[in-house]
Amino acid sequence: MTGARVRRFAIAPRRAHPLLLLVLLVVPVILVATRGGSVALAAGPTSIPGGTITGDVTWTPAGSPYIVQGSLDVASGASLTIQPGVEVRLHDGVFLQVYGRLYAVGTATAPITFTTAATTTVTPGRWSFIAFRGGASGRLERCVVNSAGRGGNAALVIESSDVVVQDCRIHHNASNGVYLGGVGLAPTLRRVEIDHNGEASGAAAIVQTTLSMNPGYEALSIHDNGADVVYIGGSAGTDRDVTLSSPAVGGVPYVLAGSWDVSSGKALTVTAGTVVRLHDGVFLQVYGRLYAVGTATAPITFTTAATTTVTPGRWSFIAFRGGASGRLSGAWSTRRGGVGMLPWSSKARMWWCRTAGSTTTRATGCIWGVWGWLPPCGGWRSTTTGRPPGRRPSSRPPSP
Repeated sequence: MTGARVRRFAIAPRRAHPLLLLVLLVVPVILVATRGGSVALAAGPTSIPGGTITGDVTWTPAGSPYIVQGSLDVASGASLTIQPGVEVRLHDGVFLQVYGRLYAVGTATAPITFTTAATTTVTPGRWSFIAFRGGASGRLERCVVNSAGRGGNAALVIESSDVVVQDCRIHHNASNGVYLGGVGLAPTLRRVEIDHNGEASGAAAIVQTTLSMNPGYEALSIHDNGADVVYIGGSAGTDRDVTLSSPAVGGVPYVLAGSWDVSSGKALTVTAGTVVRLHDGVFLQVYGRLYAVGTATAPITFTTAATTTVTPGRWSFIAFRGGASGRLSGAWSTRRGGVGMLPWSSKARMWWCRTAGSTTTRATGCIWGVWGWLPPCGGWRSTTTGRPPGRRPSSRPPSP
């Protein structure tokens, strides 16, 4: 209104009580995660009582180290971001479980560390695990994970494809380094060092629950674990195309714990330099396509998982069933009694391969299961007879 008087209010400064100033300066700001939500405050060390993160939370270097006192879930739709240089210390038996999103990206000079809160030294088996459950997403980069594996759990559990683990080190945990669970899983593990896990228990560096998955392994370094292998559980038929590549996992072998069928319309590719070890009595039979092409300097080997030496009578066979197709080139088969290869399909091609250690006294390490024709086989050598296989005189195919 024109001519109206404007009233001016002056606020006189008040002197703060000395005790209030002391409280504001000394009391650390804490990030509290509860089942009802999360409250972000600031400065470390920071205690995390456990519970569920239901919003978007960030852990910063200013609040580090974060002492996780109870198991913590990141709820679906929520996120936990951990900044470079943060150290996360977990109490005995505690786990971090992700249903939403975990983004932990460190740098070469400021990695992120997940370790025990119980001691100041690396001690396998104190806290439990980090797990990405089905539907979760996340990225672990320049991270270090040690002292986990309580209760026989793997240090890192991945049950979602939307996960990238890159330039990390997973070491000195009580059980497996990495556990991949679920059909069709396709997470990425790139330049990850997995070492000194499961030394006392003999646990495998990596466990896959099934052959029917496609993890993106790239330039892994696997050494000094209880078992330096990629262990594949289950026993069924594949539902997708699958590739096995020892060079991608640091040169370590794959171990098949159960028998597998390569289903019709699906393919199994085994790259040059790959070693496949099979447990006692296990077989691999092909209804779709098996492509295993080695080289003179990087052959492909199929052998026993039970011993480190050639031992006849351990695993069963590789079979190309009717309608299957495949190529075996530069492949070695060291196996159990009976027949080494069963190419019961005219589309099987075998060149410059070798079977060794067969207990059969027949004249061949390779038995053709469809009589009246002989599939192409060049440069084959059977150590049973020292000569390439010929047509089997019997009119009845051998039973596998």
